[in-house]
Amino acid sequence: MERAGLTVLVVAMVGAVAAFGGTEPLAFAAVQLGLLGLALGVLLARLAGRAGAGAARLPLLVPLLLVVLVLLQLAPLWASSAGRTLSLAPYQTKSHLLLWVTYLAAFYLTLEVARRGEGRKRLVWALVFLGAGEAFYGLVQVLTGWQPLQGYVREGLTPLGTYVNANHFAGLLEMTLPFALALAYYEFRRLPSVRGSRAGRLRALLGEPGLERVLFWVFLGLLMLAAVALAGSRMGLLAALGSLWVLAMLVGARGAGPVRVGVVMVAFLAAAALLMVWLGAFEPLVERFQALEYEYAQPERGRWSIWQDTVRLIEGHPWLGVGLGAFPEAYRGVQTAYPTKTVLQAHNDYLHLAAEVGLVGALLVFGSFFYLLAAAGRRFLRAESSLDQAVALGCAGSIAALLLHSLTDFNLQIPANALVFSVVLGLAYAVRWPGSYAGEARGGRG
Repeated sequence: MERAGLTVLVVAMVGAVAAFGGTEPLAFAAVQLGLLGLALGVLLARLAGRAGAGAARLPLLVPLLLVVLVLLQLAPLWASSAGRTLSLAPYQTKSHLLLWVTYLAAFYLTLEVARRGEGRKRLVWALVFLGAGEAFYGLVQVLTGWQPLQGYVREGLTPLGTYVNANHFAGLLEMTLPFALALAYYEFRRLPSVRGSRAGRLRALLGEPGLERVLFWVFLGLLMLAAVALAGSRMGLLAALGSLWVLAMLVGARGAGPVRVGVVMVAFLAAAALLMVWLGAFEPLVERFQALEYEYAQPERGRWSIWQDTVRLIEGHPWLGVGLGAFPEAYRGVQTAYPTKTVLQAHNDYLHLAAEVGLVGALLVFGSFFYLLAAAGRRFLRAESSLDQAVALGCAGSIAALLLHSLTDFNLQIPANALVFSVVLGLAYAVRWPGSYAGEARGGRG
């Protein structure tokens, strides 16, 4: 079952990303069928007592509360005429509830796959190679001028990779970048010269036979960071840098020493800057930041105005919200930004979710995310297994990156990114259980 779960999860993530970030309904429907079908099989196996050795208790309270909350939004209000519901767009609420159930299925399947160490390792590899492949594809597009999604350019979007919006391309890469560096950290800690005496350590390190594995993961990390910069996503770059800061703080807290961590981070960022200069990423990125002045000069056409409108929407429906997926319909009643256009997103995942499911629902969702972020950080500091350290470190950086990006964008409304994030959350929960890895010695400082 674990091998089938791993296969379905990897195929689902790749398929969702390839289907324009999961925005192609028919292709993503196939992804949903695969995930929901296997999740149902796992559930039936558990109910029949065939879950296998090592099966752990699953977290059920928060997911059940969220599903009940959405069902309450769909329940007819018998006191009102025509069976009116709390949701202002019941059909959209039903569709988005199915999306939520799909993400929950991915989360639970990740727990099944990652309850043993080897499953965790393979999932981390899958995440890194997914991000690296998408980054390479995006870089090829930029450097050659080839744009297979030209139709979206005419609609005012900036496609990159397989995504119709470069911001969400950056959102995927910022989630996978920390895992590449976490694997580099793991391979570095395995080098005999690192565990030896300080005398002659640098000379021994340069001749170390395992150094090429460290450099390989670092190179993939550089590739992803450079692709984020080329995407021109301002918050995507800041979120990626924020995740690097989280990694540095955790590694330093484990005993690596602030000076050494600082030197390594400066060297990594310097290498990334040189790569960006060579790729020509700096000029368009500077132009994107300069555009902030133009955006703030037109308040009726900026995200700030959308946020203000969304706050008014939340004030009108504070507890149960307007209905999951009903934001575009409900926003019209408070709209002042972009008065001639339909606004589909709040460009802030926190405000968007609070408007749709209420303050209670948003607190449940984001409270769970921050709890798993803290849990991953604690696990990194306490884990004995080097690979558990790497998985926890990658999860902490990945979750932090997306939570930062969510302040100004809507990656959680993009099916592919929400699906990948669900897998990361599942890893962050599963790594709390001790894992066993073939051929790994335990112990040692991080």
